[in-house]
This record gives sequence, structure tokens and C-alpha cells, in this order.
Amino acid sequence: MQSGVKDDVPETRYVITELEAEGFARDIVRLVQDERKNAGLNVSDRIHLALTVPADKVAAIEAHRDLISRETLAYDPATSEVLIDVSEGAEASATVAKIG
Repeated sequence: MQSGVKDDVPETRYVITELEAEGFARDIVRLVQDERKNAGLNVSDRIHLALTVPADKVAAIEAHRDLISRETLAYDPATSEVLIDVSEGAEASATVAKIG
């Protein structure tokens, strides 16, 4: 090892993992927005969101639950309750239902 250079491979892997998780969450946001459009929802409609994601991606969804909720309006404005249900499945899918 060179003088003054620390071994930061585990830290680097953690950062990459966090970036991968955020990237997956943003992919889910795009998927949900497509589903909102397909369902004929207005941009301002609040939704209840049911997600199915591979088992190894559940943690990414949980870590970025607030981001997904905020970007897709999957929350109750009166209580600020996040309205996202997550289940495991072979591939990512989303089901949206208008609330209120």
C-alpha cells in the first residue's frame, strides 16, 4: 500500500450499493408514473401504491420509501401516512389506486 493511501474498498462498495438502491428507487418512480398515466390519473391525484419487487430489492424500496412516496403522491396529505405496500415477486411491477 502506498504511503498516505487508505484501503477504502468496503466504503466504496457501500457508496455503490447506496447509489444502486437510489437508482432502483428512481426506476420504480418512473414505473409508477407510467402506471398513473395508463390509469388516466391526474398529476395531482393521490394514490395508494402496491409494489412487487425482487426480494433483493425490498431493502432499496424501504430505504427510499419517502422519495417514492413524495414523487408519486403515494401518501395521505391529511396524516402524511405513506401509502405503499411492498411484496416480493420475480420482477418489479406497480399497481396504483386513486384515493380520496
